[in-house]
This record gives sequence, C-alpha cells and structure tokens, in this order.
Amino acid sequence: MIKCRIADFNIIFHNRYEFVENLCRDYFSEFEQADFSIAASEDDIRREHSAVGGLMSLDYCEATCLYRNLCNEILLLDAFLLHGAAVEKDGQACIFLGKSGGGKSTHALLLTQYYPDLNIINIDKPIIRLIDGKFFAYGTPWCGKEGVQTDARAEVKAICFLEKAADNSICRIEDFEAVNRYFHQLLIPKEPQQAVKLLTLTDRFLRRTPAYLMRCSISYEAAQLSYNTLLETR
Repeated sequence: MIKCRIADFNIIFHNRYEFVENLCRDYFSEFEQADFSIAASEDDIRREHSAVGGLMSLDYCEATCLYRNLCNEILLLDAFLLHGAAVEKDGQACIFLGKSGGGKSTHALLLTQYYPDLNIINIDKPIIRLIDGKFFAYGTPWCGKEGVQTDARAEVKAICFLEKAADNSICRIEDFEAVNRYFHQLLIPKEPQQAVKLLTLTDRFLRRTPAYLMRCSISYEAAQLSYNTLLETR
C-alpha cells in the first residue's frame, strides 16, 4: 500500500507489485484522510496481461489497471484523463493532442529545448480537473515511454491538435471540429454514470477552452510558431 497526492487528491493505492511504488515515488504523501482508495484485482491484472498478448509484465499491467481505475474514480469529482502533452508557462498550460505517433511528445520536447521558460507537466497522460469554474492540468506518474512529468498544475489556456506537415501553420477551430478530434483522446468508461459525467465535463471544457489546429514539421520554426501563438504571455 502506498499513499500519494495526485491532482490534489489524497489517494491510497493497494498495490501488489513494487513497480507501482517506483512509478509513483514523486507523488508520495502523508495524510490521515484519503479522498479515495484504488485497487486492481489479480483477475483484472491478468486480463490486462492477456489483452496485450503477454508483452508487458504483470507489474506493469497492474500500474495500467490502477491508472484506469483512478481515472474512473476521479470522474465523479470533476476530473478526467486527457491523452496529450501538457506544457506550462507562467501558470498557464497548453495541451497538445493528436493521433498516436502524431508528434505530441516530440513537439513538447522541442518546445522545451528552444524555450527553457517552459515546463512539461506531463508528456502523455495529464489529469484535467475543474475547480471553481476553471480547468487545470496536473502531472501524473503515468507519462508514456519518454517518462517526462512534474508534480505540478497549471490552468489550461488552450488545446492544440497536431498534424504532421512539411509547412507550418496554425489556426483557431470551431467547437464542432474540436469535438470530432477530441474524443479520440479520452478514456471512455464503461459505467453509464461515469460516461455521462465525462460527456458533461467535456462539454464544459470545450466551451471554455480555445482549440487550435497546427500542421507542422519537426523544426525550430514550428516550435516558434507554437510558442508565439499559444504560450507567449500577453
């Protein structure tokens, strides 16, 4: 069992394997009252192991199950997982979204290479939380193969969908186009009550958050365009 504070929630993980402890080390916390506890049964772990064709270890599969169960739990507390790369400057965040292999992580790393005033909150799986009418991006221990994350939060200023292209361009998009692209980046729960809650949060999030489409190469010019449009303090 470990105690962690993630997205400003006090959480107890009833883990079976040491992998989860090593993964969550940056988020260890001491508290008397937990907001909730998370566990994964042996059956859940083995089903996950089977689903990935046995390519991942059981301890890795437990971490996946725990994160999935965490994401389902926090939905009822106005928080959700968004599959993307969250980058922060001066307390404000932009989240880069797109298809798997579309360059989210590469672009986030490129930005921090050229602009040291930026910070990556999470390069793969940030948690988004609604607090007092504002949405905040939080770091989590689950951060993709790059392993880049910080235990931090920032108010979400914009979201940006990325597509690979030879020439660099960026434009604001309407809500209906953002919706079509956005749902590919969500973990949709099977439980109806949780699914409805996710849809409600999504509607509020997209109505409040400006959405952009950026077609770009892997280059300094792409990073510069992204920084000047989305992250430069005005």
